[in-house]
Amino acid sequence: MAEGLADLTMGQLVETFPLPFFVMEQEKIVLCNRKAVKAFGYKSKEEFLGRPPYELSPEFQPDGEESITKGRRMIETACKAGYHRFRWLHKQKNGKEFLSQVELYAYGAMVFATVVNIEHVERLKKERNKLFMKLKRQSIQDYLTGLCNKRYLDERLEGLIRQAEEEQRAFSVLFIDIDNIKGINDTVGHYVGDRVLAKASRLLERSAPRGSLVARYGGYEFAAVVQGFGGADELLNLGRNVLNALHSPIRVDGYEFYLTASIGIARYPADGRDAATLLKNADMAVYKAKKSPADNGRVVLFSTELGKEVRERFLLEAEMRKALGKDEFQLFFQPVVDLESMRIVAAEALLRWENGLLGSVPPDRFIPVAEEMGLIHALGEAVLRKSCEAITKCKKAGRSSLPIAVNISSKQLEASNFAARVKWHIDHYGLKRGELEFEITESALAVDLSIVNENFERLKEIGIPISLDDFGTGFSSLKRLLSFSIDKLKIDRSFIQRIENEKEKMVVKAILAIAQDLNIQAVAEGIETERQLEILKGLGCRYGQGYLFNKPMSWEAFNKLMQSCFLASIQLDGQ
Repeated sequence: MAEGLADLTMGQLVETFPLPFFVMEQEKIVLCNRKAVKAFGYKSKEEFLGRPPYELSPEFQPDGEESITKGRRMIETACKAGYHRFRWLHKQKNGKEFLSQVELYAYGAMVFATVVNIEHVERLKKERNKLFMKLKRQSIQDYLTGLCNKRYLDERLEGLIRQAEEEQRAFSVLFIDIDNIKGINDTVGHYVGDRVLAKASRLLERSAPRGSLVARYGGYEFAAVVQGFGGADELLNLGRNVLNALHSPIRVDGYEFYLTASIGIARYPADGRDAATLLKNADMAVYKAKKSPADNGRVVLFSTELGKEVRERFLLEAEMRKALGKDEFQLFFQPVVDLESMRIVAAEALLRWENGLLGSVPPDRFIPVAEEMGLIHALGEAVLRKSCEAITKCKKAGRSSLPIAVNISSKQLEASNFAARVKWHIDHYGLKRGELEFEITESALAVDLSIVNENFERLKEIGIPISLDDFGTGFSSLKRLLSFSIDKLKIDRSFIQRIENEKEKMVVKAILAIAQDLNIQAVAEGIETERQLEILKGLGCRYGQGYLFNKPMSWEAFNKLMQSCFLASIQLDGQ
């Protein structure tokens, strides 16, 4: 019987009640069973529902008081106390009156009512209480896990806060986000995924300290309210114990699953004095935990600094999405110089973002976020388009084309259609081989994915020279370097800044030797002083870029620079 009831809806449960039963909200009958319809002499539920309960009574009660006045007082009493029982004179649709015992149960804005003949009260009381408890349990219990639901947690947390405030006690909220249930749903189905989640909830409940309130907050998120753990180290250890419990194998239908999770912790009263703030801050800590390395345990305590960091990140994400639509991202250009003739031989396109709210946002701040959000592809398309337009403008001005190098993210190389998109731009703008160059970091070479290798080969077929950026600071080996057809090595600025140091000088010398032996052009980045230039030329470095020559500049400034260089070269050739 109990198992059958668990599968019924609230409406079906009401029908199983052996007495006339109805639910009132805002002085209207909103739910009833057929017994209630029959008891009051109506033909259908539709005819019965929506009526004020006072229409089920004669104008006056036996004590002479008006039914509507007394009825409202009875309901008000029930709402205040949660329950009220009394005798009442009812009237059927045909006008026939009958004396009954009415019991009202108030829950939130709803009032549950049972109407029985006096002689049946004692016999049916037990079944009535059982049904009411079932209905109440359904309203506070998560149907899948059996834990408390979000609604009950929110209400109970407010009560705990009032109690803690009176007793000057502290407690903590753990927000637990299970990472890989979605993958289970996608691979073996939601039926299995639901059973895994139910078993995981029992692991969480057992791992929480005695007396803790554990609830399913929604989806794959859980919350636990724990008391008696005030210190940061204690809470972090508690969080790790919960994670360790989740690492236990979960077996369902012959499958064995190992779950991972992230936990954020907020403390009362330090991190919030109301339920909404505590849960929000615990959620912020989860957000940070999910981005932490797995070997750090993925348990994070909320702090003021963390809150500021997460809010800034959310703001950055929101502004970035708007910025793409408003074309706020602009290209700046930094010339690459022949160190012997001091002529400009190429340029590197550098992305800049000037936002009305955030001000000037550096690339090392917004590029990683764009990669995580999946916006790097749209951003890369914009950079590619603007770079092709710049090359086309130079050619239309009658100047010889100047190669422009574009920085490419490893995420772009992992996209199956990347090379095809590049070829479309090349064809659309009518670019020749070598006019557009790509710069990639060593970390992109370290990714051993077939799609990256395929894109790399297709780019070479299209005629895109490839530069290896920030050489000497990444993860690539000479074996990986030889396996790709690299055209240029860009020596990282950190070596150039310390090149007056003999060890750094020897490193640069070794890189130049490798480039020469492999017939690869070497470019020194970040040249800022005459002394650095002198040493590089002495080592045989042919090309370089840096503030000593030009800072990155807007297209307008770069175009003027190129015009002046073009005119100077004409005058020089005419002498």
